[in-house]
Amino acid sequence: MTVPAWLVALGTLLAALAWLAFARSQRGRMQAGALAWLSLPFFIGTFIYAWFAIQDVQIEIRSIFGRVGFLMVAISQAFILTILSFLQRGNHRHGH
Repeated sequence: MTVPAWLVALGTLLAALAWLAFARSQRGRMQAGALAWLSLPFFIGTFIYAWFAIQDVQIEIRSIFGRVGFLMVAISQAFILTILSFLQRGNHRHGH
C-alpha cells in the first residue's frame, strides 16, 4: 500500500498547525516561543510532500527527503524539548 504524497502533506500541515496552536495556548509561559519553532520541520515536510504531489519525483529522491524529514523532526523536537525540560527543572508555575 502506498500513502499518497498529498496525504502526507496534509498530515504534516495539521501537525505544524497543532504545534502553533499549542504554543499559542502556552502564551505567557517561558516555553511558548520555543514550542512554536517545533512546527517548522512539519511545515518544511508539508512543502516537500506538496511538491511530490504535483511533480513526478524519482523514488530514490523521495526516500532521501523522507529520511531527512524524519531526522529534522526528531532532532529539532529532541533538542528543544530537552532544553526546555532542563530550563523548567520541574517548575510548573504559569508565567512567573
